[in-house]
Parts: sequence; C-alpha cells; structure tokens
Amino acid sequence: MGFLALAKVADFPNFFSLKHFLVCVLNWGLGHASRCVPLIRRIVESGARVSLASDGDALELLRIEFPDLPCLVLPPYRIRYPFGNMTLNMALQMPRVIRAIQQEHRVVKQFVGREKVDCVISDNRYGCWAVKTPSIFLSHQLRPLIPNPLLEGPVHWGIARWLHRFDEVWIPDQPPPHALAEKLHKGFQGRPLRYLGWLSRFATPLPPKNWEYELAAILSGPEPQRTLLEEAVLRQAERIPGKLLLVRGRPSPPQHLPSNVDGCELVSGRELEVWVRKSRFLLCRSGYSSLMDLKALGRSALLVPTPGQTEQLYLAARAREGRWCVVQSQERLDLLAGLEELRALPPFASLQPPSPNWEPLDALLGS
Repeated sequence: MGFLALAKVADFPNFFSLKHFLVCVLNWGLGHASRCVPLIRRIVESGARVSLASDGDALELLRIEFPDLPCLVLPPYRIRYPFGNMTLNMALQMPRVIRAIQQEHRVVKQFVGREKVDCVISDNRYGCWAVKTPSIFLSHQLRPLIPNPLLEGPVHWGIARWLHRFDEVWIPDQPPPHALAEKLHKGFQGRPLRYLGWLSRFATPLPPKNWEYELAAILSGPEPQRTLLEEAVLRQAERIPGKLLLVRGRPSPPQHLPSNVDGCELVSGRELEVWVRKSRFLLCRSGYSSLMDLKALGRSALLVPTPGQTEQLYLAARAREGRWCVVQSQERLDLLAGLEELRALPPFASLQPPSPNWEPLDALLGS
C-alpha cells in the first residue's frame, strides 16, 4: 500500500517536488493509450520527466505520439475475444491475466527503485503501483457490468481489493449527473475518487469540411473481433457511394483493398484529425475513449460494439438514446443503412467540450 493511503494525494502538493512520472497503460484496444495522451502531454509541458510503460499496439501508439520519451515494455495480458460471451472470454483468460498483473508489478517495482520514480499513474493496469511511491489508478470501469448477477458481487469486491494498493482513483468522466459512463463507476467506495472530466487527444470540434471520404472506419479492440469487423467493412466497401478510409489501428500495412478504399495503419492524433476532417461520416467501436473523442470532435458516428462487451453495449445504447449516434451489431452490419440513418440524425452540437479537471495532476506536479 502506498504511503499516502490514509489521505488524499492532493493534500500534499508541496510534500515532494515530483520530477519523474511513470505512466502505465493497458493494451486492450487503443482507447486507454489515446486517452492518456493529453495527460502525458500535460506532464511533459510542466517540465517533469516522463517514462511510458505498456505493450503491443498501445505501446506503439504511445511511441508515435511521444517519440522522445523512454518506454518500458510490460508483460502482455493478451486479451482476446474469441466468443460472444464476455463472462466465458474472461473466465478462460483470467489465470493468464493474474500472472501478467503479478509480473508487471515486479517489473514496475524494479523500475521505480532503479530510475527513482516519484509517481506512478496506471490506466487500468492493476499491478502498476509501488510501495512508498504515490500510485494513481486511472479508470472509469470501477463497477463493470457483469452479465451473470451471481458473479457481479465477487468481481466488484475483487476490484476494490486490488485498488487498495493505490492512493487515489482518478475517473476520466464528468461527475454525476453529467457522467457519460455513470453506471460503470457509480457507488464505488474504498479509495479517494477524483473526477478528471473527459480526456481526448482532440482539443477542438472537427466538423467535416470539403470531405474526401464518404466514410472513415476507425478500427481498434481485441482480436479476433478487430479483424472480423475489418473484413465485414471491406466486404461492403464497394457499395459505398464514394471513397472509404480504413484506419486499421495496427502497425502492419493493409493489403488487397478494393479500388475505392484507402488504408492507413497506426496514426498519431494529429494525423487522425486530418483524416477525420476529410471524412463525412465515421464508423468506430463504442468504447468509452471513442465516445469521449466523438464528444470532443463534435461528431456523430456509426457505432459497432465489440460482440460480448457489455460495457460497449451499454455505452452504445446511451449514445443512441441521446440521438447523436447510430448503432449496429457486427453480425448485422449494413453500411448503406447506417449512412442513411446518420444523414437523418439532428445536427450534432459542435460546442467546445468541458476542459479536463487537471487539479489532481497539478497538485502532484507542484503547481
């Protein structure tokens, strides 16, 4: 347990002149990495030293965004979604995930001692904390939706036990009643909570302007579902009245694309801004970070939840109820029908979203 476990970290803004931050990011799709970009940028701009830690595609994205920052490779969780049942998927993989959590804790512990880290910020990596070092857990998934009610209590209890190793929990959401994912963190107790507001790589709304593409499909998420969605999009691509942009979210180059499809791999936030502005409509998963990005961009989208992910189903339903997104299942994807529904939506209010609440971070930075 961290040495600030009995008090809020923010109560000690001048206790240390914190210089070295280790930011650890979960590799489960690209959302955890993308939402950490503004937080990392804030630390870098303060003049503090920053080291990054992750694995796989998330680490590659962080390297693209911050090519000059040192990176620590963490043990991979290797989360996959072979079945449409989240409980079955996670039950089969939980022993491997627990081993990865134990391994990453040993790696982080050694790194913190060797490199004199002053603060650890962990986005959903339960093993990334250190004794006698302020350790922050960043997450909106404090009370995840569990399909089996008999498992919900034990899972929530287990999460609370894991989080007792951290000094504070920072939630990248607005406080209730304006929260985007209120059901996923409402009622959590056990650690001091701080609300950061929405975190997005995008700073300003980006309405389509002189668009080049009728649709940009922005893909991410665990395999094999990411590939299955890519294949479903490509099967229908030639039916689209115009060009389609495929943002694959993978470091490997696309192959054998239809004539009206342009493809790109992992891209930085600035590059993605350019592509988004050139695209009339967007398609993406209904992951939480994707919805925060859509809010920041002032854009609607065709949302395709990852099969079996109860969180994405819940968030997609909320977006559909608010009439700012269209939702289709991956199994019944119909791009032409989705585009028609998007055209029928009321104009998205392209207002500047609320700025993040950097007060908890600035307290650690000594601002």
